[in-house]
Amino acid sequence: MIYILAVLPILSLIIISLVKGVKTAVITGCIITIALFFYWGAGLSHFVTALGVSVLTTVNILMIVLGASFLYNNMLNTGLIFKVSHSLDNLHPSKDIRFFLLAFGLTAFFEGVAGFGTPGAIVPLILIALGYEAILSVSVVLLFDSMFSMFGAVGTPLSTGLQIPLGLTDIDARTIAIVSALFMVVVGLLLLFLVFRMMKKNNAPLKDKIQMMVMYTFFDVTYCAIDCITL
Repeated sequence: MIYILAVLPILSLIIISLVKGVKTAVITGCIITIALFFYWGAGLSHFVTALGVSVLTTVNILMIVLGASFLYNNMLNTGLIFKVSHSLDNLHPSKDIRFFLLAFGLTAFFEGVAGFGTPGAIVPLILIALGYEAILSVSVVLLFDSMFSMFGAVGTPLSTGLQIPLGLTDIDARTIAIVSALFMVVVGLLLLFLVFRMMKKNNAPLKDKIQMMVMYTFFDVTYCAIDCITL
C-alpha cells in the first residue's frame, strides 16, 4: 500500500496532464504530495525544510537550463549554427550522416554539460533551422537523450542522485557508471535501428547505415574504455 501511495503523485501528474492539462495536473500533484507528506507523519518543520530544499534544487536546475538556452541563442545570433552546418557539408556530402552527427553529437554534448532534458529543448531547434523535418528531429533527439541521461550535467544523476544519498564509495559509483555505460551500448543499438526506421520513413531510403553504425561503434568503444580507465 505504501508503494502505491508513493507513486500516486507521479501517476496523477501523468493522467491528469493527458486529460485536463499540465496546469491542473501540477496543482493536483502538489496537493496530493503535501497530503501524503503529512500522512506519513512529517511535521511542519520538516515540510518547510523540504520545501526550501526543493526551491534551491529548482533554482539550480533552472540556472543550468537557462545557461544552455543562453548558449543556443548566442550560437544562433552569431551564425555559428549555420557555420556548423557548412563545416559538415565539407566533412561529408550525405545529408543522413550530417543529421546523425548533429543529432547524436549535440545531444550528447548538451546533456553532458547541462542535463535535465536540455537537448530536447535546443537540439531539435538547431536541426529544424538547418532544414531537417521537425517531427524527425524531435523524435530522434529524445531517443538519443535517453542514452546519456545517467551522465547528464557532468554526472549529476550519478553523484548527487546515487552516490551522496546512498553513501557509496568512489569505486562503487564508478562500477555503476561502467555497468550503466554497457547497458547504454546495448539499448543504443536498439534505438539506432528505430532511428534508422524513422529516418527512412521521412527521407529517401538510407544508403549510409553502415557508416553510421561504425561511428556509433567508435563512440561506444571510446566511452566504455574511458570508464574502465577511470575505475
